[in-house]
Amino acid sequence: MQVFVSLPLKSVRSVRGRAPASHHGDWFKVIRLFGPPHASPDRGARGRRYVWAEIEIADDLRAHVSVAGLEATGGARVQVWIHRNRKALAAFLASDDLEWDVRGVA
Repeated sequence: MQVFVSLPLKSVRSVRGRAPASHHGDWFKVIRLFGPPHASPDRGARGRRYVWAEIEIADDLRAHVSVAGLEATGGARVQVWIHRNRKALAAFLASDDLEWDVRGVA
């Protein structure tokens, strides 16, 4: 399973040939999903929701990514926006489970 995530970088820098930025948005492989959905406090009445996920970080990105959220397993725990990833997260949200290990799921 893959989700789109915007990772914070250590500083403004160019990653993988892209223009310098403070975040790197890309598709990442999910290791685990953690529920239930949370409402974002900084989005006001729009009600954007997210779930937590542990994602795999490629070796070439590891040196650029902020160390906050890095796990001992080699992944990073990040917020995954439900609206942006609604199709990928549909089964997880419908199940009402609190945690899924999705390493073997395509």
